[in-house]
Amino acid sequence: MKRFPKIKMLAYCLMPNHYHLLVYQENIRDITDYMRSVGMRYSHFYKRKYYHHGRLFESSYRAKYLPKPKDVGRILNYILANPIKTGLERWSYVGKDEL
Repeated sequence: MKRFPKIKMLAYCLMPNHYHLLVYQENIRDITDYMRSVGMRYSHFYKRKYYHHGRLFESSYRAKYLPKPKDVGRILNYILANPIKTGLERWSYVGKDEL
């Protein structure tokens, strides 16, 4: 991602009605700009593909600071297990990078 070189995607899960991202940021402001870009790009894609009009997301993103490695591991496990917990065992829109 050339535009956001200080953001690293550690894990993601794209569910049918929401998504989870685990990202690392170097600067405090980077995540705000990154999430704005992700939201706008995804909304544009979805609206063109499905001829949707109006608001796509119910609310803006929520972010949590994870200061401890065990917190990062707990959230990583939650993200990767999210499809299985909801009955999507063969879900392919989930992945992780090397931590």
